[in-house]
Amino acid sequence: MDENVQVVVRVRPIERATKFKVEKNTISTLDNPVKSYTFDHVFDESSTQNEIHSELCSRYVLHTLEGYNTCIFAYGQTGSGKTYTMRGSDTTPGIIPLVCHDLFEALSLDQSTISTVDITYFEIYNEKLIDLLGETSPRVRENNEKKTFIQGITKFRVNRVEEILHYLSAGDSKRSVASTRMNLQSSRSHAIFTLSIKQTEPDGSVRESDLKLVDLAGSERAKATIGIDDGKRMKEGANINKSLSTLGRCISHLAKNSKNITPYRDSLLTWVLKENLGGNSKTCMIACISPSDLDETMSTLRYATTAKEIKLNAKMNEIKPNDNEEMRAVMEAAATNRKELENLKAEMSNLQSEYNIKSEQWKTHEKLLERFNHINKLNDYLEDQLRNEISKVKLLQREYQISKSEIKTAYGALTGVISVLREPNPSSNKVFGLESLISDISEFVLQLDSDISSFA
Repeated sequence: MDENVQVVVRVRPIERATKFKVEKNTISTLDNPVKSYTFDHVFDESSTQNEIHSELCSRYVLHTLEGYNTCIFAYGQTGSGKTYTMRGSDTTPGIIPLVCHDLFEALSLDQSTISTVDITYFEIYNEKLIDLLGETSPRVRENNEKKTFIQGITKFRVNRVEEILHYLSAGDSKRSVASTRMNLQSSRSHAIFTLSIKQTEPDGSVRESDLKLVDLAGSERAKATIGIDDGKRMKEGANINKSLSTLGRCISHLAKNSKNITPYRDSLLTWVLKENLGGNSKTCMIACISPSDLDETMSTLRYATTAKEIKLNAKMNEIKPNDNEEMRAVMEAAATNRKELENLKAEMSNLQSEYNIKSEQWKTHEKLLERFNHINKLNDYLEDQLRNEISKVKLLQREYQISKSEIKTAYGALTGVISVLREPNPSSNKVFGLESLISDISEFVLQLDSDISSFA
């Protein structure tokens, strides 16, 4: 949502008459030529902390809880009331403690939402970033989305306002302050206190937002610090003015909507506040003025007028389970993985079935092989037996041939004897006896032939 930086002015009360007058949301000079400046709101010398709280704090707490990044920063010359406006005192608390009270009061009203609050507190002193809640050496980094963040900063999770106030006091005790000719307790650094809120709804949607509360060091002329503390204050002032000058150039560049690169990197302050000055944020500038110094006041008013022209593009930082691109990608990847898993299970089942079939086939093969081996052994045994029987038959055949030959020889001899015996006057008994013997031998030979034939 495009909207301009909100700019309000707060006038510090002074005892003598001033050369300015306030009418509603306009502040004008009294001397000629008269110059008028109109802002979103002007708090005159009689304004109180509670009035500023009513006008600003509740609204920006609501924006933060809606999921928008928000920022309130106080700008002005040294001694104009910036730190008092932001921190206040024990009896008249300022914007930071009042915002924290409103935040926890609002969170306590919604019991269905799970909320967490983390805080960080650091200062930028002489272009160095110093952790006010720890001993780390934090550095400004930029993520893939070109948004800056503080790497290595000490972070605490808080559950009550009292915890925040404790950490604030501890951090304030470490802030760089010193005396100048314009202010006995001048802040010599830019202090940035950040509340990071994460809210998880019952439907799983998440809102994350940062609320930055910034107390800038005061702008001042070199004459206000020259000759003090061997020039240390002057060096601090030069660095303060450098960062505020870069802030002014960035504001001017953003107000003109220039296509050139905004010089955020020229100072740590603008690099840290990059998103709040020209990006995803709802930002309010409180221009604190002290009418006792006309030139500084006019410079601040011109500065604030330019800041009013900056347009921001604040977006609600809400992650919905069904709408978030990253979440959807994760869900699609999970669905793909589930599908691949099902395919792997099916393939595994097929492999198992194939294994079972092949296992059964192998078992059958083993049985067949076992039977084949048994048959081979039986066949070898029968072949051995057959060879033995054939050898026996051949032996019997040879014996038969020999016996047959011998019988034929004996038969021939007997026939010769019979022929002799049949000669005249043989004895009849002898002839009969020989014939009977020959007949028996013939029958024996015939029977032997029959037996051998049947055996073969």
